[in-house]
Amino acid sequence: MNRSGTLTGLAAALLATTLCAAATACGLEGGMGDSLAAAHEGSLAVAFAAHDAISSGWLSPDTALDTQAAHERADERLRAFVAALPAAPRSMRAFAVLQVEAGVWTRVSARAGRWSLATHVDGLHTDTTVLASGAALRDMVSGQLSADRALSMGLLAVHGDTAARDRLLGLLRQAYPDAKATTALR
Repeated sequence: MNRSGTLTGLAAALLATTLCAAATACGLEGGMGDSLAAAHEGSLAVAFAAHDAISSGWLSPDTALDTQAAHERADERLRAFVAALPAAPRSMRAFAVLQVEAGVWTRVSARAGRWSLATHVDGLHTDTTVLASGAALRDMVSGQLSADRALSMGLLAVHGDTAARDRLLGLLRQAYPDAKATTALR
């Protein structure tokens, strides 16, 4: 096949997967298009960082699960991750969380001092966005990984306008502090 034919075929395949991806917001449903629909400009960097951390033994991989169990694990992980955040500031804008490996988007919004979650929603590119490795969320929630360490390793990334991003980073650092720094303060 000539170069023109190859490019045409590639463009057609990309268009087909993009159109099919609109049918579902969750990458756990299966099908190549789902993960393409869930992708964010920084999601590949987080996925590669997670792969490197797992390959080096620094991060333990998640066990493979069937679709329903994977849904439940992703949802529970997000609930625990958000539950650890300080009380929701009244003026805090909504943000999105993408669990990169699962392709699961969640919208998190502040309501009366609490956090409200809408899981398995369409990708949100207008909000401040947290891109996270599922295994990193697991270790953050268990106290084994601080927000700063996850950020520095590329396992967690926050995108959005500067003020909203910095405010969210502050909440993440409060919820998931460096254990060494916390121990030193005692």
